[in-house]
This record gives sequence, C-alpha cells and structure tokens, in this order.
Amino acid sequence: MTPSKSLLPAALITALTLTLSTTTFTSASAPVKSTPTPTASTTPTAAAARTGTPTKTPTLSKAQGTPTKGPKAPSLQDLEAALVESTNATRLENGLEALTIDPVLVAVARERSKEMATKNYFAHTSSSGATAFTLLEKRDFFYRVGGENIARSNYQADQVEDIAFDMLMDSKEHRENILQEKFNFIGVGVAADKKGQMRYFTQLFSESNGKFSTLVDE
Repeated sequence: MTPSKSLLPAALITALTLTLSTTTFTSASAPVKSTPTPTASTTPTAAAARTGTPTKTPTLSKAQGTPTKGPKAPSLQDLEAALVESTNATRLENGLEALTIDPVLVAVARERSKEMATKNYFAHTSSSGATAFTLLEKRDFFYRVGGENIARSNYQADQVEDIAFDMLMDSKEHRENILQEKFNFIGVGVAADKKGQMRYFTQLFSESNGKFSTLVDE
C-alpha cells in the first residue's frame, strides 16, 4: 500500500541575503524535492523534503521479540552544532576560513526558528513584518553584509541535519551564503513543532561580530 503524499517525509529551504551598502534584498526559494515512497515499516511524517530513504523503525529481536534500542536522538542543540560543523567543514574544503559562532546571531536564529515552528509558517518575514535583520537591529548588532538561510524537514532526528544541509548545498542561493567569503560569523537556531516532527533550521551569517568598531576603516 502506498502512503498518501501527506505522509511522505519532506523538507523545504529558502535563502535570503541582505547587503546594507545597497539596501537591496535577494531572495529565492528552492524547489521541493520529493522522496522515494517510504515502506510500511518507516515512521510516517507529514510535509515536504529531499531525496533519500528514511531510516527504518527498530527491528524486532528474534530472541526477545522487542525492538532493539538505537542511539539517543540528538537534541536541538546537537542539531545546531552539527549544522555549524557541516558548514565550516564545507568552507574549509573550498579554501575558505571557518566561521565563528556569535551569540547574538545564535539568539536571533533560535528566535526565528521557534517562531516559525510555533506559528506554523515558513518565510523570511513574520506576519508582524519582523525579519532576522530587524531583530538584529533591535539588538544594536552592526554589520554591512548579512545572510539568512532557512530550512525545515520532518525526517527523523538522526537524519534531519544531513538532509537539511545537503538541500542547502544543492541550491545555488543557499550555497552562496554558506560559501560567501565575506562572512566571518554564524549563528544557527533549530526548533521543533508541537508534535516534535517538523524541525526548523535558521542559519544567520555576518561579516562582523556586531560591534561598530569592526566596521570602521576596514
């Protein structure tokens, strides 16, 4: 029996970049990539994602007739750290410097992901008109160039970061943010919806650490 499309794992990504010198935005949404039909033994989830086979449910032990225990599912903080690690590993592979984690970027990225997860939307601008960049301005975070990548996926926790990062790298606009040589700092925030199934990822990038002195005589 083939599950309905609403049960297929899925993911969506979209990227936004802002250059303050021209105050222009460039935004783009990546196409949704459908996945192979999960087998009946896979865990059903809801919404959109990248190609790949979802992990199977725990297998039964012939001796005990009980599911075998798998590794502990990563926490949201684990997923954040993994996405930073994947980003920096890819930058190093491409001859770029690794990005430094900035606490303000992390705080705003987490706020963005949490709001999307709580209010069930997926966009760079909230219903109130707030964006990552307006939130940074409220925190007096100074920068010339900033970037935001957002993604969401309902793959199982042990797969979701790999799936999200692969999708980001497969999209020209998101890849450009990840491999932007002007960026020096990063903040990642991950949040889950009420059911704990759909996870929202926000990557924020900046060329400065928000201090005005770093913008003088560069």
